[in-house]
Amino acid sequence: MTVRESLVRLRRALAVYAAASVALVALVGALVAEVFAARDVPEGGVVESLQAVILLCAAVSWFFKAAAAKKDGAGPEKAFLLVGFATLAMFVRELDRFFDVALWHGAWAAVDAVVIAACFAALGRQWRRSVSDVASFAGSPRGWMVFSAVFSAVVFSQALGWKGVWHSVFDNELWLQVKDRIEVYDQDLERHVKNVVEESLELFSYAMLLASAAVPRALAGKRRKD
Repeated sequence: MTVRESLVRLRRALAVYAAASVALVALVGALVAEVFAARDVPEGGVVESLQAVILLCAAVSWFFKAAAAKKDGAGPEKAFLLVGFATLAMFVRELDRFFDVALWHGAWAAVDAVVIAACFAALGRQWRRSVSDVASFAGSPRGWMVFSAVFSAVVFSQALGWKGVWHSVFDNELWLQVKDRIEVYDQDLERHVKNVVEESLELFSYAMLLASAAVPRALAGKRRKD
């Protein structure tokens, strides 16, 4: 690679990083603004709406990538479909309150079951190719980025969203002494802190999932199909 080509790639990478930085700053700004306004991250608020929009954009992006891979063979089509369906299932879960009102309580689980069935149908028709594509994708930097995003959203954020964790944090002698000296104490403080931490992690994880679909192949660290 010549110096000129290296400079072109570097300039393209810096432009992508700059755009990503602006987008992340905007997300953090929305999160901080809602926390200051509501002293919480309430259900159905700005942050949860942003999460749903990001997940929908990510799912559509992965399905478009799968269609492009099927057309020109420029990547593991079946792996892209798998990530697309997984992202769509997460999107449905984020809309649980909507399905509770529109259909019945817990209807999101039935909708997710349909999504999962469609995923198995799409991957099962050519299961040998599906296994090959997923194996290829799993060993790529892009696959590792997807794994990190999903693990953070499904495991890490849920672990820190467990009430017992925050009860243990606030149930200590020093905090109890401070609490006793506060004239007006918010009894829901533990829940507010839990919500802010949990929703912040989910927001960043979903942004990573969208970025992993939109990231250029040059930033994936390789030229081969991934």
